[in-house]
Amino acid sequence: MSEFTIPMLPCSSVKEVIKFYQALGFEITRKPTAPNPYVCVRFGGIEIHFFSMKQTGSKGSYGTCYVSTSDADGLYKSFTDSLKRNLGKIPFSGIPRLTPIKDLSSEERGFDIVDPTGNWIRIGQKTEKNPVTTSSPTKTAKSVFKNSGKASLDKVFFPYL
Repeated sequence: MSEFTIPMLPCSSVKEVIKFYQALGFEITRKPTAPNPYVCVRFGGIEIHFFSMKQTGSKGSYGTCYVSTSDADGLYKSFTDSLKRNLGKIPFSGIPRLTPIKDLSSEERGFDIVDPTGNWIRIGQKTEKNPVTTSSPTKTAKSVFKNSGKASLDKVFFPYL
């Protein structure tokens, strides 16, 4: 079996979504107009569908999706280069915008795309910069109890030890 997910997000204007995603470097793969305006965009392995919803506004959208990648910096460079080429600038504020790429935690690096409707496309990459190391629960529990002088309680709280 091979499964994948394609998010379907609302948009206030299919024309604005097309213009913005093409400026980012996405290709339009489908654009049916009847019975309702709809558009499918793709960039590499990223595919997103948008449906027209007049009530959706740029300040009130709750649409979001997460894109997991192995190369957040490469995607960011592709998008910024494409925006510079197609719009002459990179919109870092307002709507639409592209947020700066940064380390989101010690385990993740990424950035966000906020489209003309206010949908957030969150792009992230797991990193190995500061891998989390943990002791085994057994060793940690025994250490805590031995150091607290209550080693006999370990069988009460951790009967599997």
